[in-house]
Amino acid sequence: MRATAALCGIGGSIVIMGPSKVHKNSQFSAAFVEEEEEEEEEEEEEEAGSTEADDEEGEDLWLEKDAKDRRVDLPKPKQGKGQVICDVLTVFLGLLERPFGGDGRMIAAAGSTVTERVKEEVEKLRGADGVEEQFLFEILRVVRLIEMDLQLVSASRKDQTFMERLMQTAVHTRQALDIAISL
Repeated sequence: MRATAALCGIGGSIVIMGPSKVHKNSQFSAAFVEEEEEEEEEEEEEEAGSTEADDEEGEDLWLEKDAKDRRVDLPKPKQGKGQVICDVLTVFLGLLERPFGGDGRMIAAAGSTVTERVKEEVEKLRGADGVEEQFLFEILRVVRLIEMDLQLVSASRKDQTFMERLMQTAVHTRQALDIAISL
């Protein structure tokens, strides 16, 4: 890792920040800062017994790990007959969990499109082998609840009521997603 130096405006003090050492308000010349950085790098290489290429690879792995930590883990659907329904409901659930402004008419319009698409997919699955009719009935029941929730969302005027109805819509969407995963 490389230490960084920052020049402060008052008195020309330099702050050197490394992975483990921080020197504040010290009066250093630029040449001394560079020498100290090189010495720290050499010490790190001796301790780790690695080259700069290994350090760069380690940094890349750290960045990838950090990117993985930011992802939200949703239940992974099996590659079954309800895959399209799962995809549509997952996108809609992500939309519901996003902060946005407005009166709810846009989210209700998007939700009505999602419910229509889910109904179409359920109709396609009705004649498929290996799909239980009870699961399809349950998905349609929850989709009707989502439609009612969306009408309430579009009719809400107060922010608190709006948020409560959005949360209820998200709960019903998760229920439909769980049923679609089990198909």
